[in-house]
This record gives sequence, C-alpha cells and structure tokens, in this order.
Amino acid sequence: MIKASWRLHLDLLEDLVHGRPVDWSTCEAEHGPTWRRYLAELESAEG
Repeated sequence: MIKASWRLHLDLLEDLVHGRPVDWSTCEAEHGPTWRRYLAELESAEG
C-alpha cells in the first residue's frame, strides 16, 4: 500500500512541477482509480 501511495505522490509532484497543482477537494475522484491500479499491479507482482 505504501508503494502505491508513493507512486501516486510522485505523479502528483510531477504535475505540480509542470504547473498543475493538486486540487485536494477532488483528489480521490481524480486520482483514486490510478492509486487502485498501482495497488493492484503491486499486489499481483508480489504474488
């Protein structure tokens, strides 16, 4: 779970560096699916 969170936070940091700040009020709706995909990928890789 921590690795999925780190991956998402790095994505959000990249957006910020490119001038796209995070709208925390919509973060779950916008980025929740990505976080869940990262989590599923990591869980399947770990067996």
